[in-house]
Amino acid sequence: MVRFRTAALPSLGFSLLLACVLASAAEETTYAVGATLYTRGLYDDAAASFLAFVDSHPQDGLAPRALLLAAESLRRTGKTEKAYETYQRVHKDYPRSPQATLSRLRTAELEIINDKLEGQASTLASLKGLPPEAEALRTFLLAKVLVAAGRSEEASRIVQQAEGSGFAGASAYLVKGDIALDAGDTAAALASYQKASEFDKTRPAALLRLAELARRSGKTPDAIKYYAAVNPSVLQSDNEKAVWAAGYGLALLAAEDYRGAREKLASAARFAGQSEDAPAKSVSAVIAPAVCVSTLLSGDSDALDKTASQLPAGDPLASWLRAWSSYRSGDARTTVQICSAALKDPKTPPSTSADLRLLGAVSAAALPDWNALRSFLEKPIAAGPPSIQPFLEALLLNGEGAPADKLRPVLEKLLKASPTPPVAAWAEALLVIHSLESGDLDNSESRVAAFAAAYPGNPCVLPLREALLALAAKESPPAKIVQLAQAYISSSPSRSLLPAEELLAWGYYQSGDKQQASSVLLKAAELAPDNAVKARLLYQAGLALAEAGDLHAAENRIAAAQSLGFPLPPESAVWLALRLPPDKAAGLAQSLQPALKAPGTAGKSAMLASAQVNSATGRWDQLASDMDVFLASRPQDEVNSADAALARFFKAEAELQADRPGNAFTLVENALPALTGYYRSRALLLRGRTLIRLGKPDDALSDLLYVGMVVRPEDSRSAAVVSDALKESRTAAARLGKTALVREIDKALAQPVKKDE
Repeated sequence: MVRFRTAALPSLGFSLLLACVLASAAEETTYAVGATLYTRGLYDDAAASFLAFVDSHPQDGLAPRALLLAAESLRRTGKTEKAYETYQRVHKDYPRSPQATLSRLRTAELEIINDKLEGQASTLASLKGLPPEAEALRTFLLAKVLVAAGRSEEASRIVQQAEGSGFAGASAYLVKGDIALDAGDTAAALASYQKASEFDKTRPAALLRLAELARRSGKTPDAIKYYAAVNPSVLQSDNEKAVWAAGYGLALLAAEDYRGAREKLASAARFAGQSEDAPAKSVSAVIAPAVCVSTLLSGDSDALDKTASQLPAGDPLASWLRAWSSYRSGDARTTVQICSAALKDPKTPPSTSADLRLLGAVSAAALPDWNALRSFLEKPIAAGPPSIQPFLEALLLNGEGAPADKLRPVLEKLLKASPTPPVAAWAEALLVIHSLESGDLDNSESRVAAFAAAYPGNPCVLPLREALLALAAKESPPAKIVQLAQAYISSSPSRSLLPAEELLAWGYYQSGDKQQASSVLLKAAELAPDNAVKARLLYQAGLALAEAGDLHAAENRIAAAQSLGFPLPPESAVWLALRLPPDKAAGLAQSLQPALKAPGTAGKSAMLASAQVNSATGRWDQLASDMDVFLASRPQDEVNSADAALARFFKAEAELQADRPGNAFTLVENALPALTGYYRSRALLLRGRTLIRLGKPDDALSDLLYVGMVVRPEDSRSAAVVSDALKESRTAAARLGKTALVREIDKALAQPVKKDE
């Protein structure tokens, strides 16, 4: 049996792949789809759709009918207690609706089946104005209650009256068949319907029931045979004709006769449009999904246009059908346009609006068009599971680059709504990324581990572990670097492990185990993609061995690197200069200059290495020259960047050491606006020293006292800057004869420098 399903969107990246997982939910909470599912015997899904419709549209005119059909669906799936509660809701919540009397009849029927007979006779006698078949059921139940109460003569009289009114023969068997079907006895129902058909071959009721029973049980050829045996001319109303044509069309659709299905479904829509009955008016909504399926599966756009044109004039379901068509074809832009226009139409019913809002939102996210998605989310998405609203909101916020503190609550709300596993993984991955971006290593480590345990095959696991390694490499203790690098290497056999091996070596090196660092570097050299990388790793291994005191092994490693035809690369010189003690790295100073011209992080690393090596060894002219090379190599958009400001600061230090305070003052003045934290404190101290050299001790005191009295250092190196600033300010204050200020500075010097908590 064919069941309507949406097609997947084209490949749209990680987050929108998740949108595709939920896209089919757009059709599962409307009255229209619920009715279609009911007529096709898919009662579990039908019950869920009807109940969702009532919950989201309690004041809709279709709400009592949806609630009654939900109860019927639940009963047919064997959920009798839930069905009983739902029947009661009908006449409690909608006591004046036509369905209230029917629900009381069904409630009484279930109670009678469960031998709750007390008071049922009076209840059944009070039910008036029932449709003929419901009246037949009422009569049958009343007779049963009376017999059970020992009132057989009265029961006999009621049956005789019913027979006199035409309730006999075919009608009796129809009622018996309906009761058997409600009780789940399909074989008994089938036998009763066949008896009814034998009693009166001209009445289509039995044939329609047999057809429906066959269709529900998957016996499509039998269903088509019964539907074909019905003479539509004997059907008494357009409503009955619409129901017959709709069922026939659905059976043909299951048989993959798409052309025949289109014809019958179009006829059903036409009959429904001609009828003045409220039930018939809903037939077009009931069959709309099937119309969509039959036309879309046929791939005939002309047939689609023809089907849409046969709907009643102004029928909003035409827009619904076109929206699904464009969505299934992958035309997200057209889907957005159709849905937007339909939602602005006041004639579009709430049930259809829910589908259109979800279709439009998913298609807008697929483009992506964040403005359009925002417009679809102006009202809650009534269709789909509870997770769909926060999921789309999270897509919007993430797509617009919202800050973590704004996106995080939406992601947490999404995870509480029981999303599908891919959506949950996407949300969890974003939360892990937020933790990594915050720099909280401990929290990030636990989150990455939890994510990897929950989603071991997810493609985000390895990138998140790599990001965790990058975070650890910044400021973590060597032992932590070794731990995380080993964990990554042990869990990543299928990827290039070279970066992790180098980081592991760096961890061992920093911890003082330089022999182990060299061993890891040798292993990394075996993974090197080319001789240039291999030479660099061998150079690093050789220098690590040299620091460990194994000069012979070091010479062998360096000789092996040189034999590959590559001199010590500038980036290796930078790597070593940043990690070796300055006195041991002094020989690398000349090798740093080519790297100073590199863009981005590579150039910055070379600049920092030059400052570290040259300032520690007192090579001030070399430092000034290197900073000029770095600054001259920056593109125009980086002239005033923080990296350029840092280079000016280092050159200012060199200029002051070379007794050029005027140049130093100009450089540090230009650098200060872009500097923050530790380097800003150092720059203020440098400007204070420069002003003293320029004979302006009063001006110098302002900078020196700010650093010494106001700045709260974050670490030991910042504390040293604060201490130096206090000493310099005391000297300046004493020279100016500011005795009271000197005493205050002495008090500050007597106290240990407090680090910022």
